[in-house]
Amino acid sequence: MQKIWLTMICAGLLLSPSLGTLAQDKAAPQEKTAGKPQKAWSQKQQGSEFKELGLTEDQQKKMREIRESQRTKMQSLLKELQSKHAELKSLLDKPETSRADVAALVKQIKDLQNKKLDQRIEAVFAAKAILTPEQYIKFTRLIEEHRKKKFKRPGSDGNE
Repeated sequence: MQKIWLTMICAGLLLSPSLGTLAQDKAAPQEKTAGKPQKAWSQKQQGSEFKELGLTEDQQKKMREIRESQRTKMQSLLKELQSKHAELKSLLDKPETSRADVAALVKQIKDLQNKKLDQRIEAVFAAKAILTPEQYIKFTRLIEEHRKKKFKRPGSDGNE
């Protein structure tokens, strides 16, 4: 079970536009430009992580291609999910809305969430196909370290 969660976290960080960074510069302001996707992982950061993993040039190129492809797909799914959630909220805010009124929309949301999960799993196996077993172990360790740093609650020691 723990291995499944680690794989899910790995996939989420690999793919998610907002979580896809292994080392994000928190000092830099987060500027969002309308219509322009935010670059989640700078070349310098990628190079640092790739160097730590000991990736060849070919592996680096393939990992960048996977990340960009998955980011594009995931952004599309996330945008559609956001729209469906807003639509659901609007329906639920109406006093006269029944469960039957939202059933089709809820199914659409579940289908999109399943697609999102499928994309994450696809990315994990794409990365596994590129990395050696040793590199993949280091990769999951780096992601876990990043997750702990990114989601550490103030006052917690990170041990759970």
